[in-house]
Amino acid sequence: MANLFIILIALVIGGAFIYLAKCSTPEYKGKMGEERVHNILMQLPDEYYLIDDVVLETGKGTTQIDHVVVSKYGVFAIETKNYRGETGTVSQSNIIRDV
Repeated sequence: MANLFIILIALVIGGAFIYLAKCSTPEYKGKMGEERVHNILMQLPDEYYLIDDVVLETGKGTTQIDHVVVSKYGVFAIETKNYRGETGTVSQSNIIRDV
């Protein structure tokens, strides 16, 4: 019985390490950021159309856009970055990030 308990504890600890290793990858963090932005954009009124993960062919291969919002006001391409810190604008052409 004691051996079974030790094996169970080892499996739980091993699973926790695997989960934490997966959650710390840039790919996982990026997907979580994209999911959060998607959930926010889904709250837009019905006259806004949301398209996620758009892949376009270019002369050099392909390019990917995280979110495209289409409305009577325009078409908006949104690239999601899942960074910590504050973001602000210094001028119309320069965006800074303070980590």
